[in-house]
Amino acid sequence: MSILNTSVSGMSADTSWLSSISQNVSNSNTTGYKNVETEFSALVDEAATAAEPGMGVTTSLRTLNSLQGSVVSTSTNTDLAVQGAGYFVVSDASGTLYLTRNGSFTPDASGNLVNTSGYYLMGAAYGSAGAAPSISSLSSLSKVNVTSAGLLATPTTTGSIAANLPSTAVPIAAANLPSANTASSVYTAESSLVAYDNLGSAHQLDIYFSNTGTNTWQVDVFDHSTASAGGGFPYSSGPLATQTLTFSSTNGAPQQRFTNFDCNPKWPDDGPRPEQHDAARSRLRRQLSDRQWQCARLADRSELRNERPTLFSI
Repeated sequence: MSILNTSVSGMSADTSWLSSISQNVSNSNTTGYKNVETEFSALVDEAATAAEPGMGVTTSLRTLNSLQGSVVSTSTNTDLAVQGAGYFVVSDASGTLYLTRNGSFTPDASGNLVNTSGYYLMGAAYGSAGAAPSISSLSSLSKVNVTSAGLLATPTTTGSIAANLPSTAVPIAAANLPSANTASSVYTAESSLVAYDNLGSAHQLDIYFSNTGTNTWQVDVFDHSTASAGGGFPYSSGPLATQTLTFSSTNGAPQQRFTNFDCNPKWPDDGPRPEQHDAARSRLRRQLSDRQWQCARLADRSELRNERPTLFSI
C-alpha cells in the first residue's frame, strides 16, 4: 500500500470514529438505543515476504446491545423498562419473534401493546387464581392486550381495626357525642380507616370512640372529606354509621361486634330499599349515592377490649 493510501485509510478511520460519536449523541434520548463503539485494526501487506505493519488502518462498528440503558419516567402508563439483563419478546404482524429492550409501548385500536417500530409485546397470561404462568417456550406467548386484561379497581368491601379502650374514661354527655355532629362534639379516642372506591380512589373514614357509661361505648364513623375546614366537627353530613358497644365487667371482652353496614350508589335515593334497615344504613346509602362512591360493604370487625390502660392504640 502506498504512503498516500495509508494516509487516506487513517483519515477514513478517523471519520468513522467521529461518525459513531455523533450517532451516539444524536440518539441519546432515543428509547432503546444502544451505543456503538468504533474498533480500529491495523492493516498488513500480505503480498510481502513477511507481514509488514503500518500499511494502513480499518475500522468496524460494534453495537453494545446488552448495555443497560437509562430508565426515565414518562407520562404513558404502558411504558416499560428492563432493569438488568433481559429483553422484551416482541413479534411482527406475521408472528415472527424478536428481542428488544425498547419498552415504549402503547395500545393499538384492539388494545394490543405495540412499540414505535410496529412490534407487538408478547407475554403469558396469569391463571384465574393469580398463579404465575409456566412458560415452556417462546411459542406459547401471546400478544399482551390491556383491554381484556381485567385491570379494574376492586372497591373496599371489609375493614378491621383493633384497639384498647380505657375503662377509666369519663363518660360523655349525649348532647356532646360525635353522633350529634356539633362544634361541641367530643370523644374519648379517634382512629381512621382508608377505603377504596371502584375507581381506585382512596377515601378516609374517621372513627370516633366515646365512653357513654360503665362498660359502654359508642362508635361513630364519618367521611373525612366532609369534615370542617379546620378538620373534625362539625361535618357537613352526619355519621355514616353509629354503633353502641358493651364490654364485660369481668374481663373487658366485647359483648358484640360492630355491625356491618352496606353501601351501594347504584341504588338511587328514590329506588327500592330492603324491607328492614335502620336509619344509619339508609342515611349511608343516600350520602354515598350523592358522592358516587361505590362500595359493596364496609365492615368494621373490631376486636375491642375495654381494659385498664389509658393508652389508646391501633
